[in-house]
Amino acid sequence: SGSHQDAIAKGFALHKEHPEHWNVPYLLIDPGDIGRKYDKDVIRINSQSGKGGVAYVMESMYGYHLPKGLQVNFAKVIQDISEEEGEVSPERVYDTFIEQYVDIKEPYEFIKQKLIDISEDDSEFERKAEITLKDHGEVRTIVGYGNGPIDAVKDAFNENGFVYTHFLDYSEHSLSSGSSSKAAAYVYLRVKGSAVQEYGVGVHPNITTATIKAIISAMNRIHKQLKK
Repeated sequence: SGSHQDAIAKGFALHKEHPEHWNVPYLLIDPGDIGRKYDKDVIRINSQSGKGGVAYVMESMYGYHLPKGLQVNFAKVIQDISEEEGEVSPERVYDTFIEQYVDIKEPYEFIKQKLIDISEDDSEFERKAEITLKDHGEVRTIVGYGNGPIDAVKDAFNENGFVYTHFLDYSEHSLSSGSSSKAAAYVYLRVKGSAVQEYGVGVHPNITTATIKAIISAMNRIHKQLKK
């Protein structure tokens, strides 16, 4: 179950810090000692796994450190699948995550962005954001201003006819090391004056672009919610 997988994940994390001793909960021996891998040979995701198992797969196998709220949100998606199909493979977990939170292109799709430093232009703001995207199939460029990149991007969406949203949470991290690594950004948006709130995820070598894509992902999920 999820609580066991969560305990095992924490045990593995501690083992990385102190590899001289094997003391991982629920695993009497290191699977590597008999030529096995915990991720592929032992872990199973089913309707009882909960957020712990799903979060462990996404982090240990694919490098995504999902925020706690997103873990709960995504675990419900996987639980629905497992209740219909039985065990869900790590590959299916990953593909579902990308489909549900990353590769959402309707009704908004990111095209390009440009950030401009305007701190010396006698402006009350420091950044100008120009974002080009598809809006229900039509290409348009929106502009926003703020005292930082994310603030300017948020202003661009909130002041140009989109659903007005507030940030509830934001985090980001590198998916891999090296100059070719990509960044993953997570945003949690809530519609102003509404209980509707959704997570979005963006992946890109540029962290600002990843954040913009995460915002668009969340807005696409919000749009779907509001249509229900």
